[in-house]
Amino acid sequence: GILIALIITRMISGMLKKSAAFADNMAQGDFSQVLGIDQQDEIGMLAKSMNGMTSSLGKMFQEISKDVETLDSSSTDLSVISGQMSKGSAQTSQRAASVATAK
Repeated sequence: GILIALIITRMISGMLKKSAAFADNMAQGDFSQVLGIDQQDEIGMLAKSMNGMTSSLGKMFQEISKDVETLDSSSTDLSVISGQMSKGSAQTSQRAASVATAK
């Protein structure tokens, strides 16, 4: 009985260590892994949930990155347009001043 309990305890602690290492890698930004535990017990449910979380977070960060690129591009476009408007405004002001002095 003690031998069986020891074997089960080692199996559980091994899977928990694997899960902890997986969570540490996620905390460091690595969302490319999959936790390779395929069981039908509570540890298997935890592994399945962690794999789903990793997949969802990876997709979310990819979308955020894409949106940041779009925002950066839009910001650059708006800066160019603002420069053009400022130049046009200066030209309009100069023309108005010329008309005012011509009177």
